[in-house]
Amino acid sequence: MACDSLVGAEIVVASGTECAKAIRVDLENHSDLLWALRGAGNGNFGIVTSLTYSVAPLKSVTYLQAT
Repeated sequence: MACDSLVGAEIVVASGTECAKAIRVDLENHSDLLWALRGAGNGNFGIVTSLTYSVAPLKSVTYLQAT
């Protein structure tokens, strides 16, 4: 699942009464927010502008065409 591979994000959050700021979320910065985004975040904590995933190599690929 994609949420298991999420290692970082950039998110716009509210800051003050009329402002917003973009913050970087990863294990070193705002790690609690990273765990929230990996769960059921879905934009409830701010506006997600980018996601960073850890990728793993595929061992095999299967192609199927159904007609």
